[in-house]
Amino acid sequence: MHHWTIKGSDKEFSTPQNWSEITISKFAQYQDLVKELQKDFIEVFNLKDETEINTITDVEILNVFPTYYLKIICFWSGLTHSEALKINKKDFFAVYIKLNQTLGESLKDQNLESFEFKGLEYLFPKNTQDINGNIAYMGGESFGSMIYMFQQEQNLKELGKGRFDVIAKQMAISCRPEGEEYDPDKTNVRAKIFKDLSMDVVWQWVFFSIRQTKKYKRTTKIYSEGEAKSQS
Repeated sequence: MHHWTIKGSDKEFSTPQNWSEITISKFAQYQDLVKELQKDFIEVFNLKDETEINTITDVEILNVFPTYYLKIICFWSGLTHSEALKINKKDFFAVYIKLNQTLGESLKDQNLESFEFKGLEYLFPKNTQDINGNIAYMGGESFGSMIYMFQQEQNLKELGKGRFDVIAKQMAISCRPEGEEYDPDKTNVRAKIFKDLSMDVVWQWVFFSIRQTKKYKRTTKIYSEGEAKSQS
């Protein structure tokens, strides 16, 4: 964590330094805040829609909508508005810049096959091979879990809309301890627990989902083309 002190007082506060210090739940709440702030931007600056927000400069925001910075810093630091207002200007923007750096950090795909959480190891779905050596993506999964996991593409679209709340449920469905069969009741319980997963693990799951979606599409295309040729 980045640690800060409000000069002139003994008040200390912290903001996240990397993705491992941010949970799914916290980031989903942040996305909700961003949506609300986008609405405020449209109204305050009389914009057509959110696509024009990037045309607003930092100077304009500071002069017209300074509470934007205040809300962002209060959200991540836990400070009240009155406490945040006591931060001197130089430190205030240093905090904001550090937050932007943290949230803008790009992680690399580590091709993870599992992760540990609260003393348990959870496995990503594994591919299987048939007797001819053909790969069946996520072939070891039951029909029930596959139905949900094939919604990955739609879930990835939801992520693009800032819907990170769907990830805890998606990961609870397909990430299980070794040997555990798919069970809807266990999934619902685990989805609540997974809200405390850190975002560095979540981003690896997103990378995994993108890889599997691409592979599934490619396999489906090859199969469909093969069927078309056999029928012609």
